Amino acid sequence: MHTMPDSFTARVAFLGPAPRGLTSRNADMHACESPTALAALCRRGRIDVAVVACGTWPRAETELAGIDASVVVLRHVPGEALPAALVDQACLLRRARRREAGASLQVDGPANELLGESDAMAGLRARLRQVAEAPGVITIAGPSGTPLLAAAMWLHSRTARGPLLHLDVRQPDALERLLGSSSILPAMDLAIGGTLVLGHIDAADAAMTKVLVSLAAGTWHATGDAVSRAVQTRLLATVHRDPAQPGVVSAAAGIPEGWTSRVVRIPTLIERRDDIPRLVAMLHGTSAAHADLGLSHEYNWPGNDEELSLRCQLAAAVADGSAPGQSFICNGMSTLADLERQAVVATLRSQGGHRRRTAAALGIGLRTLGVKLSQWRAARQLPPGI
Repeated sequence: MHTMPDSFTARVAFLGPAPRGLTSRNADMHACESPTALAALCRRGRIDVAVVACGTWPRAETELAGIDASVVVLRHVPGEALPAALVDQACLLRRARRREAGASLQVDGPANELLGESDAMAGLRARLRQVAEAPGVITIAGPSGTPLLAAAMWLHSRTARGPLLHLDVRQPDALERLLGSSSILPAMDLAIGGTLVLGHIDAADAAMTKVLVSLAAGTWHATGDAVSRAVQTRLLATVHRDPAQPGVVSAAAGIPEGWTSRVVRIPTLIERRDDIPRLVAMLHGTSAAHADLGLSHEYNWPGNDEELSLRCQLAAAVADGSAPGQSFICNGMSTLADLERQAVVATLRSQGGHRRRTAAALGIGLRTLGVKLSQWRAARQLPPGI
């Protein structure tokens, strides 16, 4: 049987008579006067194991329904010993549950080093270093397609040792995932000691905006808990707008109060053209030659990182024969929408019209592919037979 290290002290809260068998050497004991008090401790993440005497369970069952998403609930018979090894196993189970809960929010991959030696990139790194050690929240802003999350990863790798989690506030259950519920651990608790990135905060609804204002002030409340808790995680946010535009970083533009004092602007590729050859070589391989991507200095393209990645993938697909032989790389006049449509049509043909294989080859969802095809068909932008 695996047990916790000797240096670990389990935090145990009990309802009813104190369980026998646990000492101050292996457990930090907290007596609770009522099921409500015990549930409050559970929601605050201040204990590892809840112990309920069998005689008090009928009163506690409703209050603790689903609470073992946050802790492990043990029942014991008063007067009988509660083995320390059992508590250790409960603590291991709780840790496993926390890891599982955080996995859906975890940002995978190594920290992006924000490649590039252009003046724009040097300025970005200088700004990130300037705000890295500053207290409070940080907003990372830039047009759609710029590496906002990569900048957050860069900051996290230099300022935090805990987990790096990301939550898009536009998700229907974003508020529940942020503050928790009887069956969901709060992201604010899971990210303690690490970094929590809140995506698209300018799209937050009224309820989420109220919470974001509280977070900027350094406090938060777990769902169902009236007690205010101090923020113990590094908070970052992303805004998919260019703060170079007047008024974008103001509250009037949709950014909640308190999130505009420290804004980091991500430059577009058009501002760091000199970095493109190295980016292509480092991220997509030297075979995706810069000259083959239609990105000459004379072409006033929008400078979108996602577009650059797509072009490199298409160039590689043509080179290895997995895409049709005719070129569908931008000829200098196409827009990103044109390029996307050409890529989808060409890949669909190469897969014999099979939508699921096409979606997998393009790295998009099957439903997304269907929506795009329907929109293009309605606009009469698809060739015959597609």
